[in-house]
Amino acid sequence: MATTKVTSDLIGVDEVKTVNILDANVTTAKVADNAITLAKLAHGTDGNLITYDAAGAPAAVATGTAGQVLTSGGAGVAPTMQTPGLPAGFTSSEQTVTADTLLNVAHGLGAIPSLFTVSLKCTDAGGELGYAQNDEVLHNSHMTAAADNGITVAANATNVVIVQGDGISFHDLSTFNEAAITTSKWKWIVRAWA
Repeated sequence: MATTKVTSDLIGVDEVKTVNILDANVTTAKVADNAITLAKLAHGTDGNLITYDAAGAPAAVATGTAGQVLTSGGAGVAPTMQTPGLPAGFTSSEQTVTADTLLNVAHGLGAIPSLFTVSLKCTDAGGELGYAQNDEVLHNSHMTAAADNGITVAANATNVVIVQGDGISFHDLSTFNEAAITTSKWKWIVRAWA
């Protein structure tokens, strides 16, 4: 009887070389788990990341620049490298400091800010309390021992609100003691973020 088919008992150990196997015959099921090493991956660009495109094929996420972060584009969109930023924000013009006044500064964010700050900016060429012109001092709600001296800061969906008492004070840079400001030498700066 003539042999019509080669069986495994006719092939000696190590007699079939991988060069004799058609690529199409090496199926996924024939590749052992964790058998593909990094050395077997196609070379790419330093810093690139592997992802999958909309068709499910492997694709590269291009290398970003220093400081960028990987950002999802949502389902069906490859991630990209993006420069992180603050949410929508607002910075006011200089606002007049006046004792015993309620100051509403419209922020235009359409919601209560997730973060807001109030600073006093020195506008006097000679400075005051050790601060130079254009220096800013972060100033949040606080009251001093003197009756009605201080501010209260609040926010709503429309405004950042500053309630100003009889006087406003903070620490002098040279004496380190609390001292009252001359309101004509300072302006409020309000910043808010959605």
